[in-house]
Amino acid sequence: MDRLDIGARHGLPGITYPDRFLHALTDELEADFAGIFAAETIERYVLESHTALLRTSAVKAHLVTRVTRFAKDRLHALAEAKGAIPQDRPSVLFVCVRNAGRSQMAAAIAAERSGGRLIVRSAGSVPAAFYPGKHYEDWQLDDPEHAAPSDVRRIRDEITVHVDRMLGQLGIAHS
Repeated sequence: MDRLDIGARHGLPGITYPDRFLHALTDELEADFAGIFAAETIERYVLESHTALLRTSAVKAHLVTRVTRFAKDRLHALAEAKGAIPQDRPSVLFVCVRNAGRSQMAAAIAAERSGGRLIVRSAGSVPAAFYPGKHYEDWQLDDPEHAAPSDVRRIRDEITVHVDRMLGQLGIAHS
């Protein structure tokens, strides 16, 4: 991959350009997905992931970690869909139409309670995509965005009940 020349740029103290990180992540993923994807595909996924999260994230503090996970998850899902790597665990995608945090809560709860026996993904979507042959559930949950802490805890508890039921349907005992 051609390297950008960032040496001539004049940065500000405490602020760095993401170029080095994006190149290093691309190199790491090229090694992880060697023989599965071309370098150009990996680079595109890294740059798309960074751009999407940079554009939509209200909090940028953990952008590096989130880009790394998002790009890896997207490439892993693509490799599974292509049949290039085995899908050894069931997977679930939590989608929150308003991006209000419900899908992230559900994903975190499912990942923790499944003990790693479930591939968990989270996304926001307006409107949510529909794929024939997949199982869909619409959990009617309040929006936690401007809720009081006690209401957020109640929403979290409702999500936990739904997650536990889903894990049972998948034959995964929760931890």
